[in-house]
Amino acid sequence: ETGATVQLLATVLPINATDKTLSWSSNDPSIATVDGIGNITAQGIGTAIIYVTTNDGGHTATATVTVTEPTTANGTCNGILTDISEPVGSGTITSRNDFLPAEDRFKAFDNKAIQGTFSKWLDAGGIPTSADPSWIQLALSEAKRVERIVITSANDDYGRDPMDFRLMASNGGAFTEVGSWNGETFAQRYQSRTFELNAPGSYSTYRLEITKNEDDVEMTQLAEIELLGCVPESTQIISLTSKFNSIHNDFQENEFSFSPNPVGENRIVTLHLPNNLTDTEVMVTIYSIEGKLVHSSKFWNANGVYNFELQLNRSLPKGIYLMDARNRGKDVYRKKIILK
Repeated sequence: ETGATVQLLATVLPINATDKTLSWSSNDPSIATVDGIGNITAQGIGTAIIYVTTNDGGHTATATVTVTEPTTANGTCNGILTDISEPVGSGTITSRNDFLPAEDRFKAFDNKAIQGTFSKWLDAGGIPTSADPSWIQLALSEAKRVERIVITSANDDYGRDPMDFRLMASNGGAFTEVGSWNGETFAQRYQSRTFELNAPGSYSTYRLEITKNEDDVEMTQLAEIELLGCVPESTQIISLTSKFNSIHNDFQENEFSFSPNPVGENRIVTLHLPNNLTDTEVMVTIYSIEGKLVHSSKFWNANGVYNFELQLNRSLPKGIYLMDARNRGKDVYRKKIILK
């Protein structure tokens, strides 16, 4: 809601990068502003994109922030809605047609709806109609509630933009229409528009069906789809944070990782510390989503040993936590960890 705040966290990789300077910005300060350390303040109802860019190399990550009306007595979602398709790669994506490989269906959920990336999904399967719509579908591993859908227009021909479309949903059986819109247009390239569902609910499969594009042409396109669902505030923060965990991609052996995730009832975790950390002390800390420290350990990364076994307290309750790995209190790797 207006006035609410949340902080996004960005980690610059590799851990030994010499310049970790970041710049933050918002594409619409009337909706949400961001300061120099990632603190977001809601200014008005709507959707804004937050950008964080590295000074070294100009690597950029984004997060979509939606500001809603305050909670009401009937349980309307409060504050920031989050994209249920996060992280990238969640669920199974199918479509009527792909313009392979450069503009395939996966581009609709890759978080690259930014001017200059040219990332988009293009359906070249013919003029869409109500009987034969252009469609793209996301099947999740579990049912999740969606309140709104955000569609971002692509980079070129306006005539390919969705104009009439509907969102269908299913839990394994017949599809139900949860939202429909007609006569919609996109005035700009890479314009993100938010549409509120008529009949929101919790479903495991969502399918966007485009029944008409702007010029009734054989190609239909869009840059990005976001399915916004209501989750507890603490989970919202973790979801937004996860979008910034890899601003700079590095080789896998130079990443902090752990397994399994989710962690089983034995509460044993195997850590892999970055190979570019040698002869140095690494502090591993775990926090609850409320910010309470629940575990801390120190490891000495030396003699080619980069994998360690971590025994957590078996009494830790199920839930979502944040794990940090710090190199002498300076460089930080942050990961989400789930205890089941």
